[in-house]
Amino acid sequence: MKMLLCLFLYAIFINCLIKEFQASQNYLFIEIFSDEWLDMKIEVAENQVIMSQIAQESTQYLSMYYKLKIGQQYKLDIFLFPESNVTIQELPYKNCPNNCSNQGICQNLQCHCQTMAAGDRCQFEVVQLYNRTQYSESLKPHQTLTIAVFYQQSQLIDDQNQTRNFQIQSSSSIDSKIYLLQPFEYPQSNLINSKLIYDGQLTSIPQEIDYSFNFQRYHIEVSYFSFVLVLKNMNSYKQDIVIKYQLLDNDQKFQDFILVAILSVISFIILLIIIYIVRRRCQYLSQSKIIENQQEDCSDNIIIQLMPIVNPVKDQDCIICLDPLDNRLCRQTPCKHIMHDNCLKQWIQKQLTCPLCRETFNDVEYIPKIFKSRNQTSNTLILSNQGQSIVQSERNSVRSMIITRTRQSRLAVFQ
Repeated sequence: MKMLLCLFLYAIFINCLIKEFQASQNYLFIEIFSDEWLDMKIEVAENQVIMSQIAQESTQYLSMYYKLKIGQQYKLDIFLFPESNVTIQELPYKNCPNNCSNQGICQNLQCHCQTMAAGDRCQFEVVQLYNRTQYSESLKPHQTLTIAVFYQQSQLIDDQNQTRNFQIQSSSSIDSKIYLLQPFEYPQSNLINSKLIYDGQLTSIPQEIDYSFNFQRYHIEVSYFSFVLVLKNMNSYKQDIVIKYQLLDNDQKFQDFILVAILSVISFIILLIIIYIVRRRCQYLSQSKIIENQQEDCSDNIIIQLMPIVNPVKDQDCIICLDPLDNRLCRQTPCKHIMHDNCLKQWIQKQLTCPLCRETFNDVEYIPKIFKSRNQTSNTLILSNQGQSIVQSERNSVRSMIITRTRQSRLAVFQ
C-alpha cells in the first residue's frame, strides 16, 4: 500500500522515499538544494501519519531536523518537493542551515551574515549602489533580489532642513518592499516593518515615496543612509528589469505644484468660456426659433388680413368645419370661396392652399390690390386693403413677408 502511495506521489512530481534504519544519532537531517527559485516542501510520515513538515515559497534551499531516539527502529515515508539535490543524514546535533551562505557565521543555530548579505541563511547577496540613478538585472522565475541604494545624509536634506522624497520606477511591474536603514544598520537584521517605507508593485509610472516619518537625523553629516529594495519576480518566466531612482528637489516639487495650479486655472477659465459660448448659442437658437414662429404667425396673419370680411350666404356651409356660415365672422379667399374666419386661420397654419379648389394663397396674383406709399421718416412700405394697413420693412417684398418658411412638412389635417 505504501509503495502504491509513493508511486502515485512520484507520478505527480513529488519524490517519495522510504527509509528504514535504526537510529544512531539524535536527529535525521533532510535538505533540498535547487538552482532555480521554487516552492519547496518536506514531509515526514511514520505509520502513515505525518509527524513533521515544512514548506517555503520561492526559495533555493529547504531543510528539516527530525528528532530521533537512539537505538529505536524507524520506517519513515519522506515526501520531497521538488525532486532535486536531496541529502538525508543522521546528525548528533542541530547546526545552521547549509553552514550559512556568503561567509555567514553560525551562532546559536542562527546565521549571522556579513555586512551586505541577507536571509535566514545569508543566501541573498545585497547589491550595493553608490552615485547611480539606475540598475538593470535579469531575474529568474520566483527569484528575490536585494539592492541597497546609498545616499549621504547631506543629500537627503535640502536647505530648508526638509527631506527630499525618493522617486523610483521599474521598466516592468515587479513586487517590491523598500526599507530605510540608518547609518551602520545592515539588511540582515533590520528588514523589519518599522523600517518599511513602501510595500507594493513598482511600475513604469514613477512612484514618489515620502520617508520623513521614518527618518532620524544622524550626528555625522557624511554618514550614509541606505534604501534597501527587496524585489521579487512572481512570474514563472525570466524577467528583465531596469530600476530608475532619484531624490526629488523640493523646489522642483513646488514648481510642479505651481504648474499644476496654473494649468488648473487655465482649464477652468477655458471651461467657463465654453459654457458661456454654448449658453449664448442656445439662447440664440431659442430666440431665433421664437422669431421664426412669430414671423410664421405674422405671415399667417398677413394672409388672413388680406382676405376681406364678407357677409355669409344663407343656407351655405363652411367647407372646413361643415357648419352653417350664418351668424359667424366669415372671410372670402382670393379664389372667391367663403369660410369661417377661425376655420380659415387654422387651415392656413397647416397649408397655404384653398381647401376647396386647392389654389395657393401665396401667389401675388391672388393678393388684392394694395396701396403703396413711402414714409420718408421710417423708410417703410404701407400696405392697405379695405381700410386695413400692414407695415412691412422695405428690405423684403410682399412675397417674402407672406411666405417665410416651407410648409412641406405640414400635411392638411382636414382632408
